[in-house]
Amino acid sequence: MLFRLPIILFLFTSLAPVNGQSALPALYSTAQYEECLEQSRTLLQENPSDSSALFFQGLCLIKAKDYEQAHTSLVAAEEANFQAVPLCKAQQALCLAQLGKSEKALEILQTLSEAGFSNYTIINQEEFEALAAMPGFQAVRDSIHRRSFPCFYDANYTHFDFWVGEWDVFVGNAKVGENKITKQEGGCAVLEQYSTARDYVGQSYNYYDPADGLWKQIWIDHTRGISNYVESERKENYLQFISTAASQPAGYANLRMTFSKNEDGSVRQHIEQQNSETGKWQTAFDGRYVRKKSN
Repeated sequence: MLFRLPIILFLFTSLAPVNGQSALPALYSTAQYEECLEQSRTLLQENPSDSSALFFQGLCLIKAKDYEQAHTSLVAAEEANFQAVPLCKAQQALCLAQLGKSEKALEILQTLSEAGFSNYTIINQEEFEALAAMPGFQAVRDSIHRRSFPCFYDANYTHFDFWVGEWDVFVGNAKVGENKITKQEGGCAVLEQYSTARDYVGQSYNYYDPADGLWKQIWIDHTRGISNYVESERKENYLQFISTAASQPAGYANLRMTFSKNEDGSVRQHIEQQNSETGKWQTAFDGRYVRKKSN
């Protein structure tokens, strides 16, 4: 998974002008909080109404656990017309939660949620656990999570979840490999990482494509083999793909790959190759996925 810069940096880089302010997001994102705080204060000596400097001063004071002064700085940033108001309000709520002003903190979060706030990274910070016992807080957190990661709540994107897990792969009674299947990109994709005791390894990226309403898979292995699959049939605990010869390297035939969940919780992966002369399908791989036992 690619490393993600903190959402604060992502939101703020487009707002920072080309002057001393531009250093603040970089300092903060690399955890240089003391230097970031010093730089913020230097900027505020020059311009006490510098909204971005007030904002980053507030963030750095939160890291120093000086929530009273952090809240004061964040309120001042909002009053100075800091552009990312929801972001600023959420951090104010965090300070209030830590200062024991839980009702006011929750009120801010509810207002943000009703307005469509979708930054779960902020709402999931440990400082907000001070509100965990309050009626209504979990509903706010769930609502923000749903907007931040919609794929986790869309049946089209969760259809292949029966394959997610860590598996031993068998053909008959012989173990032929291991496979790790994980949700990626906020639940919008499924990554397969397959390995064997010999050299053969490969990965696939699986995703629901809203453009045509079909699941897709691209498989790449260490032999330079590439297969592009498109969904051909879907039903509960079942997903079938077709990969045509035109979408593969020269010399390959049409492939059909079917995943189906068994009653015991295992998963069958059945790959078939089409005879170019007769049109009949012949089994190329018939594997059974058995979930690894947790230690």
